[in-house]
Amino acid sequence: MHFPDDILDHKGRLVYGVEVISSTLLGVNKSKFPVRHGNCFSMRADNGHSYRIVNFYLENLEEGIRREKMTLPVRLYILSDPYKSGVAIIFDPKIPTSWYSAQFCETCTPVEYLPFPQRVSHALKLESGTITERKYGDRTMIIERIGDAIDWSTEEEKSPIVFAKYQPMIMEPIVCMDANVESEMMKTLEAE
Repeated sequence: MHFPDDILDHKGRLVYGVEVISSTLLGVNKSKFPVRHGNCFSMRADNGHSYRIVNFYLENLEEGIRREKMTLPVRLYILSDPYKSGVAIIFDPKIPTSWYSAQFCETCTPVEYLPFPQRVSHALKLESGTITERKYGDRTMIIERIGDAIDWSTEEEKSPIVFAKYQPMIMEPIVCMDANVESEMMKTLEAE
């Protein structure tokens, strides 16, 4: 869990999220809470703006409400321009720290708002070629290759492990995107 170092010095950036207005649609294992991987979401705040929440999963918010341990509104801290819709984190004393995400969502969070360790990781991924960036209008699209771009594995480590005649299946993640983003991504991949 990470909060900006000067979070307590900027009370004007605190607002209250009053309702969830959108979310991603990933399938999530909800057998144990808090979940460690889940759906990102956006909230409408009491100031009339909406914010992508980058440090909390929707499933954990819904479960906290279902268990009647918390209710909406929840306190938010705005990372982006406080006078426009943008990016925020949940920063609420009603919520146990173990229920927050361990890291900010690197898909939903603009790089400049990532905590320092995640910005360093992002820079290393760019340099190694694990990710590439492409501008798409006023947004930056990040294409991430599965696995490390640099492979230190031995031939023995690369061979599949066989357990009782079953070989592991490697499945690539399914990413949902609109047609424009998908076509831009395909152009970038073809250019490489």
